[in-house]
Amino acid sequence: MWEEDAPVRTLATQVDTTLANLPEAARRLRFTTNHDETMWDAPPPALFDGLEGSTAAFVLATSMPGAPLVYNGQELGVTDSVSFFARTPYDWSQTPDVRRFYRDYLRLYGDSPALRTGALTVHTPDAEDVLVYERATDTDSLLVAVNVRDASREVALPDGYADAPLTDALTGASVEGATMTLEAYDYRVLRRATAE
Repeated sequence: MWEEDAPVRTLATQVDTTLANLPEAARRLRFTTNHDETMWDAPPPALFDGLEGSTAAFVLATSMPGAPLVYNGQELGVTDSVSFFARTPYDWSQTPDVRRFYRDYLRLYGDSPALRTGALTVHTPDAEDVLVYERATDTDSLLVAVNVRDASREVALPDGYADAPLTDALTGASVEGATMTLEAYDYRVLRRATAE
């Protein structure tokens, strides 16, 4: 999608195919890099058009059914290839915003039954640029929207979300309206607000 501008709906189609072929109780690892990718190809910021693109790609990949994988240095936004044949020490004070993103997103993932085991419902099956989908269990549901393009896009919220009070699950900010604008490589993970 990033390299060839393929429609984002392609990912949702591939997810369905891979899930159907898994043995019972198996989970597919979801990642944007691993030891092979970053050693022989490039790290996520190079593959996904910078740090913003790499975080959007990570949300898109790991919010699909499966289990997230974070590879050495990814949580720091490392832009150099990472050898798995040599020790690669990192300065953990670098890129605090990138580290915060991974910490907050993975904390949400760990706390959310919907992200860990929820059913996938794609609300924009014909999407070119922004995939909107829900992950839901009986006790938890999240609406995810990811813009895979380097330009802003406006998307309609699906029924059940358009007129509901919503909270951004990562920031706690309130979200209102029947549509939302996603900036370049932007994403939202939304939860219906609960009554106090």
